[in-house]
Amino acid sequence: MIDEATEKFVAVYKKTPKECGLAEIGIYEKQSAFLYAHSKEEIVAYKTCQNIIRWMMVWYLWPLALMMIVLIFCALPEVIAGNWLSIAFVGPVAFFVMWVILFLVLAAKALHADRISRDRVVWINY
Repeated sequence: MIDEATEKFVAVYKKTPKECGLAEIGIYEKQSAFLYAHSKEEIVAYKTCQNIIRWMMVWYLWPLALMMIVLIFCALPEVIAGNWLSIAFVGPVAFFVMWVILFLVLAAKALHADRISRDRVVWINY
């Protein structure tokens, strides 16, 4: 695969990756791409950032939509009745707070990984 990645890079850029200063070659199967970078750390950071973004795009919003439905149909009648400490209200609100904390942690990790790999990783789809 590394030879194929080198050939693909030469076909696109008319130079080898080493001539461009890109010593490391990696493969990112989820994106079907060859990755070229100065160090393994940059390749790992790129994959980490992309994996976090991919997970958030696919799985993060569904539970929020479910919680909104629960809040509207289960918790709203309890709140209207004045029962603010009902599990139907407290549970979804606690979940929402924890979900926002998860978002902040994942966003921080993704931003850190992006700072390491931004403008340092070249990728070509295979």
